[in-house]
Amino acid sequence: MPYKGLAPALQDIMGGQIDGVFGALSVIGPLATAGKVKVMGVSGGARARLLPNVPTFAELGFKDYEANFYMGLSATGGTPAAVIDKISKDARPIVLSADFRERNMNRFAFESGGRYAGRVRCFW
Repeated sequence: MPYKGLAPALQDIMGGQIDGVFGALSVIGPLATAGKVKVMGVSGGARARLLPNVPTFAELGFKDYEANFYMGLSATGGTPAAVIDKISKDARPIVLSADFRERNMNRFAFESGGRYAGRVRCFW
């Protein structure tokens, strides 16, 4: 059943109208910790720091299943390569900093990992 966002889907999960939902750990994690929902598994290559006792889908036998969220920088088409290179060079130390990780990754239960971890490059 399609939903207009995670909030109405979670209301229906907690109300018993539906049996399951995929959603952001930053939203579902606190509900799980409070005992309002049960998290069956997490996507990605490792268990989530927020819910370390919840197995990955691979651990549950779904070896080929992975869902990821990517954040990135972008520029309009035709942006000169020199500008793209400068933005990439300037953004890299910020994105890899502990402060950025704490304020923009950990706060929302995002984890840096997988094949793009540590890569900072602008695309168009």
